Amino acid sequence: MKRSRLQLGTSSLVVAAFVGPGTVLTCATAGIEFGYALGWVLLFSVCATFILQSFTAGAGILSGLGMGEALRRYTQDSSVRWVVISLVVLGLWAGTAAFETGNIAGAVAGMSSLMAVPDGVLVLLVGGLAAIVLYLGLRTATRVLAGLVLLMSVVFLVTMFLAPVDWQQAFQGLILPRIPEGGLVPCISITVFGVTFRRT
Repeated sequence: MKRSRLQLGTSSLVVAAFVGPGTVLTCATAGIEFGYALGWVLLFSVCATFILQSFTAGAGILSGLGMGEALRRYTQDSSVRWVVISLVVLGLWAGTAAFETGNIAGAVAGMSSLMAVPDGVLVLLVGGLAAIVLYLGLRTATRVLAGLVLLMSVVFLVTMFLAPVDWQQAFQGLILPRIPEGGLVPCISITVFGVTFRRT
């Protein structure tokens, strides 16, 4: 029972990493602007993420090493090692910064539609709430994220059945790659791909 609860909490953290406010805002914007036309971009990004993460997991299982351990073992030259470590740290920092910026922007956009409060105040509020959750510890953060993931899942399911979805058009959008007219389509397409693929 305790093990299954731990796995549920860990899986909630993974889902929360993929489905943040930034992802919801980006995909909702793409859907509002272009309907089902960019569904294939979402499907492609999910498949690419699955493949690359499978490779990463397989490499870890076969070698029995984490990323840090592998870097230490396979980069014997100290100068090369420091270059590689610096690139990894820079990538993690830039990725995390972009990830959190998108999440905060998405959360602020959602909250601003519910309350007439300046965006600057909402940014401070969201950042403060996140800091409080992290300060309370990993167990509390896991429970909070698990609850939010459950709530979002229920909302998504209810919305899917209540919204007037054209299932034929939705299926065509998933399997038929096409670029609709519009100057921002390339940017939106890259963003939809990025919000899913960047977690790899």
